[in-house]
Amino acid sequence: MSICENGQKIALGLKQLLADPWSKVPATYEIGQVRAGRITRLADFGAFVELEPGIEALAHISTLEAAGYAKDWKKSIAVGTAATFEVVSIDVDKRRIGVKPVPEGSVRDDEREDGAAAQPAAPERLGSLADQLKRALK
Repeated sequence: MSICENGQKIALGLKQLLADPWSKVPATYEIGQVRAGRITRLADFGAFVELEPGIEALAHISTLEAAGYAKDWKKSIAVGTAATFEVVSIDVDKRRIGVKPVPEGSVRDDEREDGAAAQPAAPERLGSLADQLKRALK
């Protein structure tokens, strides 16, 4: 909450009432840990990855290229993409976490630090009702 100098305005913010998510980073994250994340935005120097609400990490361009993404990696990565990342650096004071992408299939579910299991394959779709009726009439 803040009050304007002349006392005519009061500003309230929900964030001030909530616990700072960075306060638990030292106890939750460690270098080498593998975590699930979601790409939230792209920059010329890398991709920002949300590891959990309020905690964003950076996958630097050098780690993206080292993981097999081409120089035009921005074209092959979309905002909203979920992937697995390894924590490579943590600086709590500067509120920075560095991550690098982990190739798909290189980490078993029991090795993941976040406890998330791989998503099961989507069941094969049967098609629309019209498709089913066409097949039945043949």
